[in-house]
Amino acid sequence: MTNALVWGCLSLLVLIAFYTDHTRMIIPNRLTITMAMTGLGLHAIMSGPDGIARSFIGLFGSLAALLVIYLCRGVEAGDVKLFAALGAIGGLEVSLSVLVCSLVIAAAMGIFVLVARRVRDGGRDQSGRRVQFPFMYAVLPGFILTWVMMEVPPL
Repeated sequence: MTNALVWGCLSLLVLIAFYTDHTRMIIPNRLTITMAMTGLGLHAIMSGPDGIARSFIGLFGSLAALLVIYLCRGVEAGDVKLFAALGAIGGLEVSLSVLVCSLVIAAAMGIFVLVARRVRDGGRDQSGRRVQFPFMYAVLPGFILTWVMMEVPPL
């Protein structure tokens, strides 16, 4: 039951964030703060002080990892707060797994866009435009991949 509750909260967070990022190019603070507080409360109820500690480690560990990427201009601030909330709910292992999967998927998407642009432009470099797309396009499949890896028992 508790595992289903955690994955349910994570799924709700990722789906709402995907929708808002896709439609408005923003991940609302109200969503990330509410879900981070939900994660802290959920773990406090389920596991007491140990759960709160795990939740805080997930929150701040994820925040630190994404802050480095943010400072390199790889993601936006909403993505940083999203991963902090993911860490508060799912813990550091889940959050970092989603991050690694998402970064690999984002890199593949970026390469695809660059190659498509090169083919479309006939091999000429136009204006050096920066390849940009909402990171949630990579986070959603990264989250699904993490869920499958962590929840499906090995053969």
